[in-house]
Amino acid sequence: MKLIAASLAGLWLVAQTTRTIVAPANGVAAQVRLFGEPLAVLNAEKAWLGADAFWPLAKATDPTIQRYALRALGRLEDPANVPPLVALAETRTPFDKPTTIHDRRAYAADAVAQSLYRFDPARDPQLIADVAAWFLTLSDLDAPDGRSPIVAPLGSITYGTEEQFHAAERRLLRAYERLEPNPRTEGVAHQAIATLESLVRLNPRFAQLESDTLTRLRQLATDQSGNEAVVRISAFRTLVGRGLDAELELTALHAGENPEIVRLATEALVGTGGGLDPAQLLDEIQFALKSGDRYLGLRGYVRFEAKTQGCGPIVDLLDDPSRLVALEAIDALGDLCKDDEDITKRLDGDLRVPPVQGSWSRETHVFVTMAKRAPEKVALFANAFVTHQSPWVRMYAVRAVVALDDIPRLEKLAYDTDDNVREAALAPLLALKNDRGDPVLIADLGRDDVQLLRAAAILAKAAPADEKLTAALVDGLLRLTSGQKESSRDGRLALIDALNVRARPSDVARLRPLAKDFDPVVAAAAAELLSKLTGSPVKAEPPPVQRGWQQQFSDLSNQCVKVALSSGQYFRMRMAPEGAPIAADRFLKLALVDHYYDRLYIHRLVPNFVVQMGSPGANEYSGHKEYMRDEIALPNTAGSVGLSIRGRNTGDAQFYINLVGNPRLDRGYTIFAHVLDMGSVGAIEEGDMMESITSTRCPGPDER
Repeated sequence: MKLIAASLAGLWLVAQTTRTIVAPANGVAAQVRLFGEPLAVLNAEKAWLGADAFWPLAKATDPTIQRYALRALGRLEDPANVPPLVALAETRTPFDKPTTIHDRRAYAADAVAQSLYRFDPARDPQLIADVAAWFLTLSDLDAPDGRSPIVAPLGSITYGTEEQFHAAERRLLRAYERLEPNPRTEGVAHQAIATLESLVRLNPRFAQLESDTLTRLRQLATDQSGNEAVVRISAFRTLVGRGLDAELELTALHAGENPEIVRLATEALVGTGGGLDPAQLLDEIQFALKSGDRYLGLRGYVRFEAKTQGCGPIVDLLDDPSRLVALEAIDALGDLCKDDEDITKRLDGDLRVPPVQGSWSRETHVFVTMAKRAPEKVALFANAFVTHQSPWVRMYAVRAVVALDDIPRLEKLAYDTDDNVREAALAPLLALKNDRGDPVLIADLGRDDVQLLRAAAILAKAAPADEKLTAALVDGLLRLTSGQKESSRDGRLALIDALNVRARPSDVARLRPLAKDFDPVVAAAAAELLSKLTGSPVKAEPPPVQRGWQQQFSDLSNQCVKVALSSGQYFRMRMAPEGAPIAADRFLKLALVDHYYDRLYIHRLVPNFVVQMGSPGANEYSGHKEYMRDEIALPNTAGSVGLSIRGRNTGDAQFYINLVGNPRLDRGYTIFAHVLDMGSVGAIEEGDMMESITSTRCPGPDER
């Protein structure tokens, strides 16, 4: 009866605040299989409800409902929930079995860790001390009830004292040493080493690990006999942050049997030199250029060696089979060895206008580099680039005309038909003209793109006082507001910030409705501005926002899509409703029903990090009308697909694909799918387009 009452209470509360409820399915287990969560929890999360909706469910007798309700409480990231979460985890009921108690503790501990995401220990030192002590209790290796230790939370928070940090460190090392020899517990042992990495990453102010830990991690990172690859990788990641020396770096750079360690070691080499002396550094960079990760090797050569060793190795990579490597080499020569006429002649041979259709990147990068090396040679080509049909080519043309100090052409680009081109040209034009109040600011404030308006507002804040500019700021703000898009927040906040400098009391009448804006963040900023202008307190009064999306798919358990690219390539993604059921269902609706993603560009590509897509404006700030609520659960492994955000609960339907494992993004982003064809993703070029997304059969366990 308690379970039924709690579930009904949760559903009733959802019914009062959302336009959408998923109808109950038969049994909680079936609900989890079909929808990713019990419906009582799912519907409350769809409605963006608070702790009051989840606490009755967290206290339900059904352990599955309790598990997901605890996760939902953690996702609220409210430190006030921490003490009751700990109390609930340690409460015994007549219905509890030993496994139930252990699982509840584990789920509650994870919720506590998420509740304290980016929490500054100085805000409440006693809270952190209590949590640290509880985490040590959970990870006790000699618990009287014989339960398995719960180690992951130890590395999931920022500690207040060095003593707390080292206590967690020692427990994790001891857990590995004790549990690893036993096949039944080696999974927890491996988790303990991975947790050390996150412990170090989240606590950078504690300078060093203890000597025993460093010694053991070095053994694990270099021992090839019997250690799981994941253990070696985790150990090496930890040492990169707290104990990388030349010997370990050299060993890792040549760990050919473990490509991920080689990549991490090469990144360390490029970033800091890896502790190597100059001769060793040169040898290892040259090795990477010839036999290793040529992209990272090239970056290392440019950073550490090119000024003394010359540009020969860079020139050798101009025709590299890897597009990324070749483009990086072209770009590097825009700033290096400019007096070398042979290099200039070599590049001059590649100077041509890119085709209207197809790949444009090589010709465009050469144009930018030649503008820096030999301005006189690009004069005949400049108009063709500035007027090229592709906006991507014109955006790169901005860089070239800036290098040429060509104000007339830069001005032409600043008034381009494409808002991304205008945004790219705006700041350089004001700088070259040395005119912060140029009329282009007012022109850009008359556009509709959020990114462009944001950029113009930031620059307008420093412009000379001008009534027309102030009017343009107000007009732009009200025009963006009329679109009723949550994803316009960043642009509108920048406009309000500029108006804090530019607005006049005569603007109050037009701005006053913003205190009741649909976005509470904007309403609060507007109320502060109005208070300043009127000299009297103005209260923000945003209306309640009705949340909830109609559940589109009645079975999320085996949903895959095929993303067809303009290049002729494609990749497939499998949804992950176990981590983010709302995001998975909404993505499928946008992709397969609304065709929202069809013909959208892939607008961001960062090698060895992420590729990002899904913006109607092909930029960071243009997104779907409604925000998605974060569903933090799954890690950022290579091939995982996450929602792009600019602050908590601001997913606007843009998504990114992790090109490598990015654990530093864990607990910060919603992972809702996984890519099945990473080879195709690796071939994506900047400016490629998603032609369409269609449903496809998910491969079986024995299929690729």
